[in-house]
Amino acid sequence: MILIDTILFAALVIFCYMTLLFILALVIKDNSIADIAWGPGFIIAAFAAVWYNRSFDALQVIVVLMVTVWGLRLGSGFSCATAAAEKTPVTGNGANHGGSSSFSGATSRSSCSRVAYSW
Repeated sequence: MILIDTILFAALVIFCYMTLLFILALVIKDNSIADIAWGPGFIIAAFAAVWYNRSFDALQVIVVLMVTVWGLRLGSGFSCATAAAEKTPVTGNGANHGGSSSFSGATSRSSCSRVAYSW
């Protein structure tokens, strides 16, 4: 029964977190923040579950630390991909045909990946 209670509590916390971000996205008229919010959402869920159980044994601390590292990587990867997509030029009909541009999606994303995931 405690597992179900923990899952329901973490789901409630995530629901509130994503609802607040949805309202923020409506206010600033930018839905791209949802992509960046997924990584920290996993971190918040992990911390909420540990806090709800109030047990801090070594295994739970290790799992929360691993989820935190993964969530930070996930959040930074989406923000990096968003930045790379904004640098990619678009042709007149809305499609990127490569052309003679100095920016390409693959180049921007790969250089961004080296920065975001090099640690």
